[in-house]
Amino acid sequence: MSSNKKQGHNKKWPYGIAIFYGFFVLALLGAWYFSTFHKPDLVTSNYYEKSIRYQEKIDQVENALRLESEPKLVYNKDEGRFYIELPASFAGKPVSGILRFFRPSDSKLDFSVELKVDNSLKQVVDLPGIYQGKWKLQFSWDDGENKYFLEKIIVV
Repeated sequence: MSSNKKQGHNKKWPYGIAIFYGFFVLALLGAWYFSTFHKPDLVTSNYYEKSIRYQEKIDQVENALRLESEPKLVYNKDEGRFYIELPASFAGKPVSGILRFFRPSDSKLDFSVELKVDNSLKQVVDLPGIYQGKWKLQFSWDDGENKYFLEKIIVV
């Protein structure tokens, strides 16, 4: 009788192996599915060209840090507006630039706004349909003499 119990006990191991291989195949199929249908977004399509010009960007950041005060970039959630105010040192200068709203999680939501400040060096940008979450602002501008760059993170 004891030999029958041992034989019944030993017949369970093939099921264990089959279950193990079944989970293994499911894991492989899951990895294949996610790798096939997940489309990674590149931060920029021409990253090589941008890496070559990186020293220019460093110089622009240093120019922005040398200003007596940093430009004010403020988002008002209640109004759905974004406010830009340049320092007084830019008064009377031909200021031009671009404010880029960069969404790290989805490049399709990225957009840019041209800098058009009034005589008081202020600009209001209406953003009624902006998606909530983390945004990286990349503000580049020039005053005819120097170029500047400032990066700021906001959460909407």
